[in-house]
Amino acid sequence: MRKIKVIHVITKLELGGAQVNTLYTVKNLNRDRFEVSLLAGPGGILDDNAREISDLKLYFIPELARAVNPLKDLITIFKLARLFRIEKPDIVHTHSSKAGILGRWACFLFKFFHSISSRSSPPAPKIIHTFHGFGFNRYQKMPVRFLFVLAEKMAATISDMLIFVSESNLSEAKSRKIGNPAKYFLIRSGIDIGFFKNTQVDKISKKKEIKINSEDFVITTIGPFKKQKNLSDFLIIANLLKYRGLKSKFLIVGDGEEREKLNVIREALELTDEVRFMGWLKEKKEVAEILKITDVFVMTSLWEGLPRSILESMAAGVPVCANAVDGVKDVVKDGDTGLLAEPFDTKRMAENILRILKEEGLGKRITVNALKMLDESFDIGKMVIRQENLYANLTKNSRGF
Repeated sequence: MRKIKVIHVITKLELGGAQVNTLYTVKNLNRDRFEVSLLAGPGGILDDNAREISDLKLYFIPELARAVNPLKDLITIFKLARLFRIEKPDIVHTHSSKAGILGRWACFLFKFFHSISSRSSPPAPKIIHTFHGFGFNRYQKMPVRFLFVLAEKMAATISDMLIFVSESNLSEAKSRKIGNPAKYFLIRSGIDIGFFKNTQVDKISKKKEIKINSEDFVITTIGPFKKQKNLSDFLIIANLLKYRGLKSKFLIVGDGEEREKLNVIREALELTDEVRFMGWLKEKKEVAEILKITDVFVMTSLWEGLPRSILESMAAGVPVCANAVDGVKDVVKDGDTGLLAEPFDTKRMAENILRILKEEGLGKRITVNALKMLDESFDIGKMVIRQENLYANLTKNSRGF
């Protein structure tokens, strides 16, 4: 019985939830059952991590990028189709909006030519797409959003399975009639719950290492510096809390295209001492140690799939304050497993942070409830097993086992 050949396609290996979980999947798929390849656009911070994975065929496609470029996008489709013809996969599994659209149509193109090819060829591949959030959102202009939704609807018609990381995203896809609900499947974006729960750190020493006074509160957020994460609100919240007299440091773990803009805001608000740009922390241990000295984790995102950073904070025992958007609402239940505010309501978010820091027993109750909620469906190991079972079931009839 030959191995099932699986190809994963993703736009770029940035340091984000979709990328980290895709790399974990291609690394940990059972090599006794699966032969694994990964196709991506170049220039991501995790490119070297992908190169280090053993028994992984890795391809970088220079034209594959997030920005819309008709010529490069067309070239990408034909390059992907050519690679599919060479590799002859059983499963093509796409991730992220751009690679999801181009990768699925490239596979459809390959399948079309396969249908008129020799009968001795392997069966045409099954097409799977995982929505780690959507490429459309309510902050886009209506014509732009319409086109993105239309593109997803069209790509869904050629998909054999649509995976969602959150119930919120699944419900939205259903309401917008993206694909056939019979093809929907929920596989949450998993984390290593035990690792973040059990990591130990000397808080005083760690604070001293990064030059934070032992008595200061630590407020942390994690994410790329881009519009989606709305980090300017995090700076406004820091400013509100500073003038409420809160002795605290605000840590932003990440980097990206809006760094200069955010630095200008930080300086204008005179927060250069209070707010630290920590840069990317590529090692899981580094992230866990920062979370272990964090008093409140904050997420100011405008849209999300299922944010790993919130799950990791919950596992680490850190109370969460977040905007009430998309997959965040799957896990952060206001007053139970965290505190919620509407996007751009910085005053409410600041008040929520103060409540956790000042209201006796609230933070502890929230963290206990959040940890109880993190059942095995959020475990990254179970995530891979569920994907393996899905691959096997999809190929069972076409391959006769």
